[in-house]
Amino acid sequence: MKYVLYFFALALLSCSKGKNQAIMWDTRQLEAENCVGKECAKVSLSYPIAAGGAQSAVINATIETQLQRYLDSEDISADLEKSVENFLQNYIDFKEEFPDAYGECSLEVEARVSHQSDSLLSVYFEHYVFTGGAHPNSSVYFLNFDPQSGEVIERDQLILNQEELLSMAKDSFRAFHQIPPDQDLKESGQFFLPETGFFLPQAIGFREDSLYLIYIPYEIGPYVMGYTELSFAPEQVRGIVRK
Repeated sequence: MKYVLYFFALALLSCSKGKNQAIMWDTRQLEAENCVGKECAKVSLSYPIAAGGAQSAVINATIETQLQRYLDSEDISADLEKSVENFLQNYIDFKEEFPDAYGECSLEVEARVSHQSDSLLSVYFEHYVFTGGAHPNSSVYFLNFDPQSGEVIERDQLILNQEELLSMAKDSFRAFHQIPPDQDLKESGQFFLPETGFFLPQAIGFREDSLYLIYIPYEIGPYVMGYTELSFAPEQVRGIVRK
């Protein structure tokens, strides 16, 4: 098995004016592969590492937990490198049991700090996986943190006015998909909507200064629909979401 680790130093980002120290950021890149003959399984992880304040350990643990989920780890508290080894070993075991199955397997995750203020830190994840089949799968996700404590900001803490944000998202969603104002979204037959109707996506957070709501493939529509990215300028969401 080939294993490569890289660390890249990034700029100092101040996230605290109180007793906590400012956070320094590094980027860690972990690459590994395991092969059976000429067919290989590959893993590539790139993600930020926080250092400098007491909150850094909390942030790093949460980021690693999210990476463990992408690796389908049975033990998300396990060492990340060990989980990568297990992911690749599962590929070897599969190939030994089904030698004629499709041979290539790849998992890529890139995470970066996409926004930072005194009250909110957003880390943006891009995930890609291919294990055979008709097409690869991908997703995006935000982890939102309180930069003072390092604790995750849950959705009900991030969204200050759920009803208003839902209304704004629905209008923007209609415009994105060019749905006439007099046509009901359910009646269009294009979208996967529950009985409760339109909903907010799982991926909500800030990239730079704009709020993004991102619906991934299969979340609200078929794979061919791709991603629906809705963005809102700071003045549009002032008082509606935490920033």
